[in-house]
Parts: sequence; C-alpha cells; structure tokens
Amino acid sequence: MKISTHIPPFARAVLAATPFLLSSVMAQSTAPATAPLGSTFYNWDTLIVTPTKSGARRAVIDSPTLSFARLTMHITTLNPGAILQPPGHHAQEEVIWVREGNLELWLNGKTQNAGPGALIFLAAHALHNLKNIGDKPATYYVIDVYTAATAIVRDQPADEWAPAGVLKSTVFDCNNLPSKPTPKGFSCPVVTSPTATLVELHSHLTTLNPGMTTGMLADPADEIIIITAGLVESNIKGITCRLAAGSFYFQAANDLHSMTNVGPTPTTYQVLKFVSETIPKPAH
Repeated sequence: MKISTHIPPFARAVLAATPFLLSSVMAQSTAPATAPLGSTFYNWDTLIVTPTKSGARRAVIDSPTLSFARLTMHITTLNPGAILQPPGHHAQEEVIWVREGNLELWLNGKTQNAGPGALIFLAAHALHNLKNIGDKPATYYVIDVYTAATAIVRDQPADEWAPAGVLKSTVFDCNNLPSKPTPKGFSCPVVTSPTATLVELHSHLTTLNPGMTTGMLADPADEIIIITAGLVESNIKGITCRLAAGSFYFQAANDLHSMTNVGPTPTTYQVLKFVSETIPKPAH
C-alpha cells in the first residue's frame, strides 16, 4: 500500500509499515533514486545489512526530495578500533547521530569523543574522520543534504570562514542538555541555526509519557525523526506504523503527521529538521 503526492519538482510515496513493504523500500534505496522521496517509514529490523572490512553498512536513502536536489542517509557500524577512512572533506553538510558505541571524531586537526546519543554536525568541507575507540561495535546514522548552496560553497572548511551566527562543526552531547517538562513529557532543544548551505538546521528531543500524543502537525520543511527509546505509533496522512528504538522515518514537507506513545514506558525521539532555500508550498 502506498500513497503518492506530486508537488513539483519532486514527489514519492508514503508506505504502509508492514515488514514486507519496509524490506522492499530498503532493497530499492541502495541506488540513487530518480523519483523524489515522500514520507517513508524505516524499521530497524528490516534494514539490509552489508558487511564491510571495518564493520557493516545499511544503505537507506539516496534521492531528491521536495526541498533538496539530493538527500542521502546510511548507517555505519565500526568494529572496535576500526577507522572508516583517512580524513576527508566534502561540500555537502552532514549530520551524524550516534546510536551505540564510543567514537572519536577527528575534526580539522583536533579530536573529541562522541558517545551514544551524541549529535554531530559537520559544516561544509570540514576535514574529518571517525574511529571506534570502544571495546564494542559503534553504530551511527549519517545524513547528507545537498542544496543549491552546496554546489557553489567555498572549497575551504566553513569552520574557518563562516560568519558569526552560522553553525560551525559541533558535537552536541544530547544526554546532558537541559530539558523542560511539558504536559505530555519533556522537551530538550538541541540546536536551531543557519549553516553554510542551509537556511536552518533544527534538532530537538521530545519525550512522551505513556498514552500521550502530539496531535496532528505539519511542517514546511523536510524532517527525519529517529526513535531513541520506547515504542511509538506514527501516523502520516492517515497511514500508521509502530516503530521501536533505532527505527526512524522521513517526514516530507507539509505532510500531516502525529506521534503517539503506545508503550508502557516513556518514549523519546530526536527530530532533525532541514530547511533549504526551496520551501514547498502546501498542497490544497
């Protein structure tokens, strides 16, 4: 079952969350898509795992969206002591979420640690690599966004030239950021800032108590929502999916959606919102 909604220049599907359909999504997403990406659920248990010399890789997204010329996402697992590659850089800005394990980030000549729950932002052309410094496998989600600004950004680390107020490469220790209680649980802001190639990058953590729901919402920007703890039922344009920790979904701009905690314990999810210079108009 799928629903397609075409909004120029791109459109794609919202898929029902059966294991069979989710497996199909994963199989099709290993090569760049020519059609645009619509709201899609991704179940951690159905992702296709490809062994690598340093661990494993799960290919997830490589597609245009309503807002971007290209959005890519993959999940890397590094074995203890493994380094993915020599330090490198690229024009597209990158967000990394650490699911498990302890990583050392080499960034522009300096090192810092990133443990479970950490969110890493890499500005355009930041020179970087990652190493697993723990005694267990480390798994992290990698999201790259390509905007019109990506194609013309200066071939020099934006950390060196971006003006004040523009986000530089940063490791956010989300587990130790202050949160505030809400009528439904807790809210923890992480970052809201323009970047060298984005109008705005926004992230926050929301905790819903058992039985609580967000109600129906819509946002004019593309989002990726990662379930970090608990069990939720996500509703996108009337299609529902139950997702546990590690699962996630892509929320296309302007699609109505809601989140409900259907488990016995509090559930937490991390919202990553990417605002480009291209803002799709709501469908009428």
